Amino acid sequence: MTKITVKAALAAIRATGCTAGRTLDGEYRVNLPGAGEGPAYYTHDAADAIGTAQDMARRAGLVSPVERAAQPAQVGPDFQVDDQGSLVLFEPVSQRAKAFVQAFIAVPDYAWLGRRFAVEHGLADDLLIGITGNGLTVA
Repeated sequence: MTKITVKAALAAIRATGCTAGRTLDGEYRVNLPGAGEGPAYYTHDAADAIGTAQDMARRAGLVSPVERAAQPAQVGPDFQVDDQGSLVLFEPVSQRAKAFVQAFIAVPDYAWLGRRFAVEHGLADDLLIGITGNGLTVA
């Protein structure tokens, strides 16, 4: 079995669209782009780090830089957002947005209003930061 070099492991993780790094004690750190510490994953095993990055990217609907270059440009935003005062309505428009909602946002059934879901105004800014921090667009 061939040992994976640190450089190759970090390149493989980044190729999934996730961020990659190493801690001072040599652990690999895998995370979603722009995400806080919550979803970060730490391991000493390079193969585990790569597998986790692939799983994170798939669940988040991320597209690797190579795949992104081969795809036609997306037309329109991933989310339509409508500020209604005390509530903000979010409509996941693109497939990436729908996959992101399914993987990372626990939307209760009662919050769905047709194709949109309602969020209290005080929580909407944090949700927007998470959406845009993961490379999704908002209109």
